Amino acid sequence: MTFPISICVPTYNRCTYLNELIESIVCDPNYSQIELCISDNASADGTAEMVAGWADQLTVRYHRFDENQGADANYLNVVSMATGDYVWIIGSDDQVVDGGISTVLAHLTAHPNTGVVLFGRDEYDHSMTQFLNRTHWVGQPRYHLDIFDFRLPESRTAYFRQVSELGGLFSYISSIVIKRELWQTQVIDPQFMGTAYSHVYMILKGLLCSSHSLLFLSPEVPIKARLGNDSFFQTNCQRLMLDIDGYLLLATALIPAEERSAFYSPLRSEGYLDYLNNTLRAYYPTFSGEDLRKIITVCGWAAVRKCTGPALKIGLRSLLTR
Repeated sequence: MTFPISICVPTYNRCTYLNELIESIVCDPNYSQIELCISDNASADGTAEMVAGWADQLTVRYHRFDENQGADANYLNVVSMATGDYVWIIGSDDQVVDGGISTVLAHLTAHPNTGVVLFGRDEYDHSMTQFLNRTHWVGQPRYHLDIFDFRLPESRTAYFRQVSELGGLFSYISSIVIKRELWQTQVIDPQFMGTAYSHVYMILKGLLCSSHSLLFLSPEVPIKARLGNDSFFQTNCQRLMLDIDGYLLLATALIPAEERSAFYSPLRSEGYLDYLNNTLRAYYPTFSGEDLRKIITVCGWAAVRKCTGPALKIGLRSLLTR
């Protein structure tokens, strides 16, 4: 059987959350049209046994590493397991909304030339019981389908400039559905292993270099995001530099110099600069001068100008002299 969509789930020690995700998948009337691929990064919480219990209800491909390989290797492995025309990578702590698979299938049927489709998300608290917000990744919610051709500099730059949150640059995996051929035709650059953004490299490189160059920005919302459960969170300082280092590397590797200012737009948005200011105020002694120079490159001088408080300004100036 040929599947139109492979739902690809990288996971590590999230048995309970993964089970809830699978439950949300099989609630969709069109769930039989998807295959479920799960790449398990050496979980020790009964994930394998739980997944085996679903084998009679849907097509499941499951692989478990003997040792944890890191997030990037898990992302790449789970997509390599897929056989569907499209892959929908979903974080193992998220859930599909009621009718979400049907929504995605309807889009792909109506727009068979899609390279990547980026959907919005509904955000919930950690327990998935309280709705918090709906996010569309752009400055204003869209009520129509926007299409951008990444082969055309003016088209992709127009897209970059309207993105207001980092999820619009593919950081949040669960909102993205990708033509599998787009992904398959790319080879990972080894310098992205360990960045947590290998998937962004594969998607951007595919849009820029493959024949599947069309990005569809959809107003539909097929996914529920569980907030307060960031697996990459250690401290605000380290989480911030994960973004800065990752997107600086992406820009250097893939984006022409004249387009990088537009590419950095979500990292220069008012919301991100507020987050940056709060993080610098709390942790600036732990940043290095090199960290601050990277922040200025990515976020612009406005990132420093927006910082408040004389002690912080003095501290930042001292960092730049190191």
